[in-house]
Amino acid sequence: MREGKIIQWYKSVGEEVKKGEIICEIETDESFAELSAPTDGVLSQILVESGNTAAVHIPIAVITRPDVISPTVYSVPRAVTNEALSARGDIPGPKSDNLKNGAPMENQDVTHLIERLELFEERIGVGLEGLFAKWNLSTGAIRVTGEIHAHSGTVIPKDLKIVVSTHDDSGRVIGVNEHYLLKDKFFGLEAFEISVKTSSLPSKIRLYPKVW
Repeated sequence: MREGKIIQWYKSVGEEVKKGEIICEIETDESFAELSAPTDGVLSQILVESGNTAAVHIPIAVITRPDVISPTVYSVPRAVTNEALSARGDIPGPKSDNLKNGAPMENQDVTHLIERLELFEERIGVGLEGLFAKWNLSTGAIRVTGEIHAHSGTVIPKDLKIVVSTHDDSGRVIGVNEHYLLKDKFFGLEAFEISVKTSSLPSKIRLYPKVW
């Protein structure tokens, strides 16, 4: 899933919401889904109105504490559609050129570029979850964070490394880095952070475990 269309908001701005309460309906590529409030509070801002589409990881609403009178004290990113992201360069599109067509942001969410090689995970017996990636324009580095889980028990079969590689439009590798995991020091779950230097925004970020 790369984007979703807001079909209907069940709550209006200013209304109280409870954690787990359905607040809107979203249309995806394959089905319809109901979105639940992640916390108690007040729906203080709707950033993506009904009928509009937003890319994954783009904020669509703001829920504040009931005691917050004015939501304007919050600096909220403007909701952006996939078309706008493509034009700015966040999502590669036919007219994007690595953010040369728009004003860049210091840190950009590029999680949508991650491609997991799940066959590698299955063969080794681990899973990569909670993945998130940001591109820092000032340092030219992409930082990937997440967790690695053992599929059975709390051990991994051998010493492993998590490989992150970035690729350009032609598939060429433009950056690579690795995070090493020792079998004797692994206890079923471990968080990781890997930074990869890259000269430009890649078209793809590959992430996979490998025995070493």
